Amino acid sequence: MSRLRVNAFGISIDGYGAGPDQDSANPMGVGGMALHEWVFGTRTFRQMHGDFAAPLVGDNEARGGIDDDFAARGFENVGAWILGCNMFGPLRGPWLDDSWKGWWGDNPPYHVPVFVLTHHARPPVTMEGGTTFQFVTEGIETALERAKEAARGKDVRLGGGVATIRQYLTAGLVDEVHLVISPVLLGRGEHLLAGIDTVSLGYRCTERASTEHATHLVLTRKSVAWRVMITAWHTACTPCCTMVTPELRNGDSGQHQPGKEKVEDWLDQALADTFPASDPVASPPGVVPSQRRGPEREAGPEPNG
Repeated sequence: MSRLRVNAFGISIDGYGAGPDQDSANPMGVGGMALHEWVFGTRTFRQMHGDFAAPLVGDNEARGGIDDDFAARGFENVGAWILGCNMFGPLRGPWLDDSWKGWWGDNPPYHVPVFVLTHHARPPVTMEGGTTFQFVTEGIETALERAKEAARGKDVRLGGGVATIRQYLTAGLVDEVHLVISPVLLGRGEHLLAGIDTVSLGYRCTERASTEHATHLVLTRKSVAWRVMITAWHTACTPCCTMVTPELRNGDSGQHQPGKEKVEDWLDQALADTFPASDPVASPPGVVPSQRRGPEREAGPEPNG
């Protein structure tokens, strides 16, 4: 099942995903680059970004560990990306020409189709390494449909920036969000979650981890796990019946087809157990999972704009 994921999206302690006064000299806003210092020194960032990473990391030795694990997971099982136009480049308004091809040089780190949201049509741009930038003017739903088709069953990664992620979150289209809280304050800029009721949208914190560089939080939408379980019940009733207690079965007819409302109640309780709203378990050093692990969660290093 193809999911829409946000991975490695850096925010400040006060919740900003980009600093103020964004321009070509400060594509992430003033101070915004500090949101991504956690990833610059990881092995994955250096491997995926090549020459683009060199001026950001210097001569320091690449590190592994928790930050690198999250960075690497963000590139696993990704078949397409979606970017906002501001994430693709500093231009505002109509394209002046076709010369701008992104921040990342001739060989961007994506290596799959990338769908760029824009109000202004432009022909696709093919880059080295398998990256093709395709420009979508019909809106976020169309971009997602095209990206999922191109991904061929793999996940779609939503790279940013802030406004684009907010649109997809508000529309209830994002299945998983990996946030990275960097130990900085911005004070102003683009706030990621202001005014968005994540609880009503069904999100729960399913994973968290801390390092000296950042705090990682993974939010999983409840309906993702619910869909997996209810689909299994509909498509393979007999095996799933072993999970359903006898009192959930209809009547005394021996039918192993529980009523829909009863199954939904049972699934809701199972999900509450699997994704607890709060986790009272004492925090071991480093990674702190919830009491029970949910589905595999992935994250990665692409800086947001």
